[in-house]
Amino acid sequence: MQTYNLNIIQGSSFSIRTYAQNSDGTYINLTGYNARGQIRYNFSSTGILITLNPTVYSSYISGIVDLFIS
Repeated sequence: MQTYNLNIIQGSSFSIRTYAQNSDGTYINLTGYNARGQIRYNFSSTGILITLNPTVYSSYISGIVDLFIS
């Protein structure tokens, strides 16, 4: 599991592309995997502000996961 702390300005669009890699630097084959995420006010908050639906590129071994918030 990877945790990111992102600063996003309310009312703006935001996108980020992440790459899942093995410890040797090769990209992970994400075929058959899904991604999920949540935005909370802070780490210890119990309320969810936004549920994210990241896009996993699994057509080839790329390790790419894209996230877009409009």
